[in-house]
Amino acid sequence: MNQFQKFTIEERVLWGDVDAAKIIFYGSYVRFFGIAETELFRAVGMPYGKVFDEMDIWLPRVHLECDFHRAAQLD
Repeated sequence: MNQFQKFTIEERVLWGDVDAAKIIFYGSYVRFFGIAETELFRAVGMPYGKVFDEMDIWLPRVHLECDFHRAAQLD
């Protein structure tokens, strides 16, 4: 049984996130992950300013991987 609650955000895929064939550039997903992380902290009452400045906690990225469940679409 999964002990974690699902967290969802909505973010548009921008023109700058895709190539000429309208296929999303893999590096754009890093931007989406950053947005999701920021919103997750905000949703639990810990905006980044509080976490980093007041609590002196830092979250360096040393590895990133993801599973693709469906294609992201332009806008």
